[in-house]
Amino acid sequence: MRRILVLSVFAFLFAARVGSAAAPTAPAANPVAAPNAITSFDICAPLDVNALSLSLSNFGAFAFDLSGLFPSGLRFPKGSGDGVVFASGLWLGATVAGSPRVTVAEYSQEYVPGSALFGLPESPELAQLKVYTLKRTYPTAAERDAALDSYNNNAVSRGAPVVTVQPDGSLNVPGDEMRCAVYNDLTGSAHNNGAGATTPLQVEVQQTTWAYDRPGPFGNSVFIRFKIINRGPITLNDMHLSIWADPDLGDFSDDLVGCDSTLSLGYCYNATNSDARYGATPPAVGYDLLQGPSSAALGARLPLTAFTAYTNGTDPSSASESFQSMHGRDYFGNPIRDPQSHPTHFMFAGDPVAGTSWVDQQVADKRMLLSSGPITMGPNAVREVVLAIIVSQGSDGWTVCAS
Repeated sequence: MRRILVLSVFAFLFAARVGSAAAPTAPAANPVAAPNAITSFDICAPLDVNALSLSLSNFGAFAFDLSGLFPSGLRFPKGSGDGVVFASGLWLGATVAGSPRVTVAEYSQEYVPGSALFGLPESPELAQLKVYTLKRTYPTAAERDAALDSYNNNAVSRGAPVVTVQPDGSLNVPGDEMRCAVYNDLTGSAHNNGAGATTPLQVEVQQTTWAYDRPGPFGNSVFIRFKIINRGPITLNDMHLSIWADPDLGDFSDDLVGCDSTLSLGYCYNATNSDARYGATPPAVGYDLLQGPSSAALGARLPLTAFTAYTNGTDPSSASESFQSMHGRDYFGNPIRDPQSHPTHFMFAGDPVAGTSWVDQQVADKRMLLSSGPITMGPNAVREVVLAIIVSQGSDGWTVCAS
């Protein structure tokens, strides 16, 4: 499919810039959005500076609309009500004392708002822990200065990037609009998602999200930087960082997924040229790990090291199953094997354009997990990863794939 190839090429071109700065079954409906163990949280207005409309929060959920206003967390094109992703979140897993610890942001979240300097989490009820928004330009200097003052007084001290006024009056934010939030996993009562539910890793995450209002592929993309800090006294071994997604391209029941391991890209596409929401022009959505975590052992950044996928109803039901999936193994720890019985860490890494190698054949409501690891994070260690979410659409369901 040519739209998938276009997604791959666009993601590859973005990397240099961002790095420097079977018969369908009837799946069950998606779970109801539910924040976990949070008494005060910010579900901010969507980031919609370009063709996408992205729901965000200050507790680890993104591309997930917890307001109940929209059926999808990432909508395309904005204003249409049609969506390409139902929910996404950051998953972290590591081995501590020989056992896996996993923190997930899924249909419920095991993070709470706030920083955790010196291992002491802030009260998640502080009003200062909202999602902060800065734009590149404002109608007036007064509006700009008011937004920047609030940001400088509350977000920068919690790890948000420093932003200054440029000679032309604009702000030097990435993109044309930027959002910042901080959250942590130190609250034990929040760890009750079936895919996690372990002792906290004791990590803090500083998330920066931005988008460009431009023609071309930048106008169909959003970028997220996760800065992960080990705020606890224990070294996190065999640590893996994963991006979990429940993509729903219009009608959620007719999707397929795949990956391009050479570009650190996972994607979802419609099984046919007939979608209940998008009709004959269903788009494709790609998640590209533009910048993986740095590995001290290798002296380099890691690429995508595993891509796993599953259908609604076969979700991981324990931390052990989640951790195995983050390693690119089945839930029992066995190697994943392609149709030729070759072991692999990358499911559906074939070419859906040519129909060669391992291509997804099970039309269903899908989930996908993009993972990178292992790394070791000692106390106070910091790692950054950057994700791009890209949407592409042609004149029909296949045109983009052929271009």
